[in-house]
Amino acid sequence: MDSKPLLAIALAAVMLFSSIPSIAADADGDEEFPERFDQRELGIVTPVKDQSSFGTCWAFGGIGAAETAILSMLGTTYEETRLDLSERHAAYFANTPIPDNPDDPQAGEGIHWFSEEVNAPFIYGGMPYNFSQLFASGIGPVPEESFPYHGRDSLDMLSLYQDQRTADIEIARLLFNTTEGTLEELLEENENNRESIFANMLSLGAKLPEGVDGHNFTAEDMREAMTELGIRKYSESNLYSKYDDWSIPDEDRYYTWGFTMLDGNLMKDVCIRENGKWTGVDWEVVEDVKSELMAGHGLVLAYCQDYEGYYDKTGSVYQGHDKGANHMVQLIGWDDSYSSENFMYSSNGVVLTPPGDGAWLCKNSWGSQDVGTVVNGVTYYHDFGIRNEEEKSTGYFWLSFYDKTVGYIESLSFTDRISGDEGILPYCYDFTPDAQNSSWEYTDVVKTANVFEAAGRTHLNAVSVKTYGYDSEVRIKVYRDLMGDAPDSGELVFEKECSIPYKGIHIIHLDEPIWVREGHTFSVVAEEQSQEGKYIMGASKVASEEYSREHSEVNYTVTVVNEGESFVYMDGTWTDWFYADDKFIAEEPIFVFDNFGIKAFSIYSEKPQTNHFYDGLIILILLGIMGGCLFRRRMA
Repeated sequence: MDSKPLLAIALAAVMLFSSIPSIAADADGDEEFPERFDQRELGIVTPVKDQSSFGTCWAFGGIGAAETAILSMLGTTYEETRLDLSERHAAYFANTPIPDNPDDPQAGEGIHWFSEEVNAPFIYGGMPYNFSQLFASGIGPVPEESFPYHGRDSLDMLSLYQDQRTADIEIARLLFNTTEGTLEELLEENENNRESIFANMLSLGAKLPEGVDGHNFTAEDMREAMTELGIRKYSESNLYSKYDDWSIPDEDRYYTWGFTMLDGNLMKDVCIRENGKWTGVDWEVVEDVKSELMAGHGLVLAYCQDYEGYYDKTGSVYQGHDKGANHMVQLIGWDDSYSSENFMYSSNGVVLTPPGDGAWLCKNSWGSQDVGTVVNGVTYYHDFGIRNEEEKSTGYFWLSFYDKTVGYIESLSFTDRISGDEGILPYCYDFTPDAQNSSWEYTDVVKTANVFEAAGRTHLNAVSVKTYGYDSEVRIKVYRDLMGDAPDSGELVFEKECSIPYKGIHIIHLDEPIWVREGHTFSVVAEEQSQEGKYIMGASKVASEEYSREHSEVNYTVTVVNEGESFVYMDGTWTDWFYADDKFIAEEPIFVFDNFGIKAFSIYSEKPQTNHFYDGLIILILLGIMGGCLFRRRMA
């Protein structure tokens, strides 16, 4: 059987430990929630950053949540550690497929871009499942200093406009959507579009000499006006250039820092919707979200950001109409008494306010005026969010409980127990982001399993499962040295039952390390059962490549499922998922399924392995030999 482990380098984290306030959940689940709560008061929220000109809000929200969760887990604060993790590493590898490698059976799995643009993984956006699936695979998060948020040459937009050669290239890109040809040549080729080009320059803010209009402007007029505009704009608010090469070498994919995502909890929808329309707020879910915040977990949410719903005076957001979410931020607290009068939604001349008080406190990724963003040693400031006592915008904002676009709330927690001086070895077959999932319920027993082959001298110390229901009862079994095709045909070496409250990805630590000899097989078998006693089976799915090529202009996703990897137990029989998924695909022909989201984690070690079965056998043989020798001596 082919082995598909991923070797990650686990660095020892140097953290100073201190006590921070904590609020524990009531054992019966009945919590007393304060009227206001702010994770910044615990010291576990890192400073506001700037996503620059890329659509990477999802990566900034996810990394911010990871930083908060890690600081909380370690019992320390940002002030003591200056913890800063890399958004660039998360954004790039979450949106980049496994490299084509003939020795890797999962080669090619992941998101592929139709665009040949090297920075495509940063341009087209993402969702929580992009970063949570990456972290779940034992990949990242990693220190910012290893992969800072800029291109390989640290090019910035101000420097680009200060060099006329590169300024001309940017002007051509902006006005003609090409970088081929001089401005003189391009203007001549587009003689019939002069007026629209001129209007575009004015709309961007260019200032042309008096008397110059859409009929008589020259290429030099265009060059001077657009260059002046660029220098003026980026002198105030500079950015690292998105035209630099932001890619990261493939060999840096499986780099981590000793922290692994423990839980990626998918919260229920806080908005109640009927026939796709908002009808109210689910206050039980609001309490669930508050509980996760108070536990010190890192949370993200998505909502629709447009300036119809943003009230600059108070740094508040309220969307009064049903719209699709288009932005992701970190959620850090709440205020039940935050007045509805602090919100203002203006659309078509109509001003709306929420039907009640209360708001979420969120951390954005568009920079701030009090902290600023450093670009090549110079600090630049951005105006968004709540203003502090000095009237500087902080980058934080209030989002009404009654906002009609809130969704995709996910809670992250982390562990440092899966680490070792020589690295960690994750075993994983699913690398596609969980954009969509299917799940089914059955009366009879249903199980799923992944079978792996041990690589190197390793021992297992944790497994991971994906759940598809809420308040599920989950049973995990680990088998070693399989004797046949069935995942449960080996020696049962671990068994555990646990209650898991949320959908999502969850690590279960083993009671003690389990040694598996190099080249030997082992399996992780999972059962999920609802409170009603139904067995739940689920699988991640993506639109097929053929369907995506016909209906998408952006990307397609590849799943790689091979024989002998994932198995499903139904009707008393184990079946290889490579064959069994045909039955489910027939119900949804435009989709393809991925392997089951079951993983195993091992600390890599060169220490000799111990297998109690074989050790016991050797001891019995030695005792037999010794006994035979004594018998012969007595007979003599």
